[in-house]
Amino acid sequence: MSKTRINPLSRRPRKQRLVVAVRGAAGSGKSVFASSLADAGLGRLCFFDVERKARLLPGSDGTKYDAIEIQHPDELPEFIDWALEGEGREQGYGCYALDSWAMYFGRKHRDTVQAVRERNDDPTAVPNAEELSNDQMIFQEVLRRLCIDSGACVVITDQIGAKGKEEREENEMGQVLP
Repeated sequence: MSKTRINPLSRRPRKQRLVVAVRGAAGSGKSVFASSLADAGLGRLCFFDVERKARLLPGSDGTKYDAIEIQHPDELPEFIDWALEGEGREQGYGCYALDSWAMYFGRKHRDTVQAVRERNDDPTAVPNAEELSNDQMIFQEVLRRLCIDSGACVVITDQIGAKGKEEREENEMGQVLP
């Protein structure tokens, strides 16, 4: 039985795409920047609105792009699946925005902490390493689906810490880390 050889050069990217995280303080225009993908000629924008403020942006009513309000963080993976594989695929999305990572992560982490405290009947309990690892797998899956599986341009917004905490950020390279 001979093994088929794969030519590594056959794996060159065939499509130009940009994946970028935009970090800034509240009110600095991150959401406006993310919504500008609708004007980039990349196809219809699917705007995952975790902050539920897209209604304030021009064109979010469906005239320029589809803003989808995420009411609970557990909905986000399902909505991403809908956009990439389900009925949403028929919308012809060519680019995606997630507004914001901080809101998604914060709400999801809060749910984990609350569950641990209720389960242990201890208001100061914190998640153990395994529980945090389980959450990390969910977070990585959201990023993988959007940034890799979509094969599209993606903008993810994120907030920086309060004034004076900028220097303490562990990731100041502007990278979305797995």
